[in-house]
Amino acid sequence: MNAPGPTGLFLVQETGFRPEGEIGVQTVGGGRDACTGFSGPSTEIHLAWVKLCDWLPDSGWQPADGAPIEIYGRDFAMDEKTGAFSCTLCMPVRPI
Repeated sequence: MNAPGPTGLFLVQETGFRPEGEIGVQTVGGGRDACTGFSGPSTEIHLAWVKLCDWLPDSGWQPADGAPIEIYGRDFAMDEKTGAFSCTLCMPVRPI
């Protein structure tokens, strides 16, 4: 299986929020997700997705329909020197 990647940045819509430019709004359905934290530069995020996918078979879960997402907190910051940042990777799952 190929490791999934994000199709965009997802935001929680707040009252009065109006997307502009390249920012859009998409509803993400409920359900179970396998999530893991990531910290590092964007060049390494693919490896975190691969690690999550590799973990699934032994966990009793498998990918489910739905888009995998990356969650960036309100306090998102990127280190100017290293390009490192933190986020949470989430993939919809269902029992094997």
